[in-house]
Amino acid sequence: MPRPAELASVIDAEIAGIGDAIDVPILIVGADGALVRFNRAAREALGLVPSDIGRRPGGIGALAGIEDLDAQCARAIADEVTLRRDV
Repeated sequence: MPRPAELASVIDAEIAGIGDAIDVPILIVGADGALVRFNRAAREALGLVPSDIGRRPGGIGALAGIEDLDAQCARAIADEVTLRRDV
């Protein structure tokens, strides 16, 4: 039986694989408003790099011009809904 940490690692890798199979850019923002994960399509379309993890979306170069993006993310988190934006 795998230990919890090993199981979490396997699940994380599987989630990343599923996300990368989707051709629509996806950004996942944590409860603190910081970027937690993004898929391959987001990396390619927005030029995201691993060091963008932990940053607020509104502070990321390709997303910086989107008005009130951080506030919209905060609202989506508070309301427990997804946010879809065309950029």
